[in-house]
Formats: sequence, structure tokens, C-alpha cells
Amino acid sequence: MNEFEAPDWRALHSSLSRRKRFNFCPVGYYLYHVPGRDGYGNHPDEWHYRLYCAKHIVSADAWVKNLFIESVKSYFSPAKENRRGKFSACLRRAFEHNISLLENGSFHQDPKIVSQIIELEFEADAPTDWYDKLLWKISEMGQCFEASRVFSELSQVKPLEFYCNNEPWAWQLGGINFLQNPVLVWRSGGKLNILDMSNYEYEQQRSRGGLLYRVYCHRFMQIAPELVRIVNYDCRSAGECEIAQSQENFTEVFVQLNTEAEMWRDYLLKQKRDGVNGIWHYARKDHCQYCRFKELCPALSGTAEVENDSILSD
Repeated sequence: MNEFEAPDWRALHSSLSRRKRFNFCPVGYYLYHVPGRDGYGNHPDEWHYRLYCAKHIVSADAWVKNLFIESVKSYFSPAKENRRGKFSACLRRAFEHNISLLENGSFHQDPKIVSQIIELEFEADAPTDWYDKLLWKISEMGQCFEASRVFSELSQVKPLEFYCNNEPWAWQLGGINFLQNPVLVWRSGGKLNILDMSNYEYEQQRSRGGLLYRVYCHRFMQIAPELVRIVNYDCRSAGECEIAQSQENFTEVFVQLNTEAEMWRDYLLKQKRDGVNGIWHYARKDHCQYCRFKELCPALSGTAEVENDSILSD
């Protein structure tokens, strides 16, 4: 099940990326999910279109991480023959391809082709100025991964034991839309194995991420929680660990996630109502220098949101 690229922002949603986005800045969360949502992608209205483009801008660290994860998926995909060569070679090919798209300015035609990098956008540097920095980061990340236990284990898994579908898991439970991003899924040792590369900020967050994976497997794949093994690999720190079964009561966790999702939804509704009057709630202005929307944010300029009546705004 895939998440629609412009999900209904009035619905209840829960994911690690949304949590981080809201905590970074509620106004940025609003700009990302309401006026900047993908439905404005092909519309000529300047402000909304620029918001849409800006939501696909990422930091250099995130750009490297995303490229690394896509390379891991590609290298171990049963539909390809990348494993005949070295992982480092697969990673280097992906890097050269994506850096060439950056140099060619492909993001001007469609920001989804390749993400622009915040540092290049705001510091007016050329991609060539960052070539060595990005190559060093991606190469170091690859070397650490090849030396890890998880890479050694993955290399011994037969190609046909990997699941072909590497899309995010988008699912609904109790009125909440959940979204998780397993990097690889395979069967081995009588268990369903999941490689997770999310960056968790604390242990409870990691434990709940594992809990949601197991709930999904139990509900939609009819696999008992004890038969699901989850390996978390942090490609930035090269830390790896297995996520044990959570001891938390899922009903209690679900209530907390529901309350959180309702808070996010209610904030969007309130901000949608007040933005047209130039009222912006809870802007984290101490984070502006790191924000993808800093050149477009009406909370900084003190202006009202521009209504766009030429397409369905709902």
C-alpha cells in the first residue's frame, strides 16, 4: 500500500518524519503539508509552486543519506544484478548520476527528479564546489556499512529471499494513517527480517518504531510478532542493533499516537483559518537558518497567506 503523494491533510497521520517536521517548526509543517503540498506541482501560481519546489530541498546530510538508502535497496534488489559487483561501485555510480543531475539543474524542471541541497541553494555554491565533500561523506558511509555485521548477513541472503516491493508501508488503523519505511525485507531463519534505517532520537522512539512494524506484519501479513526480526542501522553513526519486542501496551501507545495526530491535524486547521489574516502560530524562528522555507515563509515577513482559488484548495 502506497501513500498518495498529496494525502488529505485534514485526516489523522502518524509517522516519524511528520513528528520531526512538526517539532522542527509547526509553521514549516503547515507550509509543507497544506499550501506546499504536491497538488500545486504543475500550477503556475508562483508562491505555491515555489513552496512545492522548496519542500523537496534537503540538507547535504539528508541528500547523502537518501542516496545511500536507495543504493542499498538497488544493490540487494532481486530484480537486478548489482550484487555481481562491489557495493562501493554501485554507490559510486548512483552518486555520479545524481551529482550530474544536480549540476544540470534538473530540479528546475521537476524537484522530484533529484533533490536540491539547502547549502547549495542558500550559500550560492555550485555543485562542483561540494563534489569532494559529498563524495567523501558517501564513501565513508559505504565503507562503514561494508564492515558492518548487517552487511555481512545481507550478503549471505539469497536474492530470491528478498521481497521485491521496497515501497513505504502506508496503512490505516483506528482512523490513523501510519507510514513506515523499511529499507529491505527478507525471509531467513524462519523469520521475517526487516532492515530499518530510521534515525531515532531516543530509545523509546526506536522501540515504538519496532512495535508499529510488528503490528503491521501481524495485521496485514498474518505474521506473529515474535517471528518478526527488525535490525536498525544508523548510516550516519554506523550504529546497528536489533529492535526487541516492546514491553509497552499497544492500546496505550495507540491512544498517545492518536492524541498526537489530532494535535497536528488541529494545528493545521487553526493555521489554515488564521493564515489568511497574517496570524502565524508557534513559528520556531531560531530554526530559520536551517529551514527550506526561509525565503518564502510568511511568518518571517508578517504577511498573510495567499489564497489560491484557481484549483481545489481543499
